[in-house]
Amino acid sequence: MSSTHKSIGACKSICAQAHKVSKLEGDISPADIDKLEEELAEISTTVKSSYFPEGSKYGHLPMVIPQDKVRTLVADPVYIYSAQGDPGAYDPLAANNNTASQREQQVAVHEEKRTTYEIGLGVAEGLKELIVYAAGRDALDPLKKKYIGFGDTDPHAMLKFLRTKAAVQMTALDKIMFKAKRYAKK
Repeated sequence: MSSTHKSIGACKSICAQAHKVSKLEGDISPADIDKLEEELAEISTTVKSSYFPEGSKYGHLPMVIPQDKVRTLVADPVYIYSAQGDPGAYDPLAANNNTASQREQQVAVHEEKRTTYEIGLGVAEGLKELIVYAAGRDALDPLKKKYIGFGDTDPHAMLKFLRTKAAVQMTALDKIMFKAKRYAKK
């Protein structure tokens, strides 16, 4: 299977779990966004990753949850989330002075990086589709760009936007109650 097909396969695998995502209807509250984040987090673990720490266990979870929570899960207090960069095409000149077996190993390592990158792209696209499915295009319209749609955003940015811009403004009492109940769970 080519890496492009792996990207499409990862996206389809994520999108096939749309039935696990609650639609946000009416006024969107911070609690609704928390629930959506939890649902997406569960879904993101279904496609395993060799890029993220403990990706064989947590899959693509760092694409959804806040960095401090990832640090706690992987027991790495200095972990910093970063999307995997495109490894690009393999440079055959990079292995000029190596033996044939060393070149084969380098090609295999590069192909693994390429595959991991493509799968990550597919997972991110699937998660974005689920966020749009849950919140509706109207709620996320300010993030949409002409010609590319939501192509230059990621799941973190979409959830942050929903949490800070689309969620209903709370009264001071609502904020105190929310902090006492919801943040205590985190």
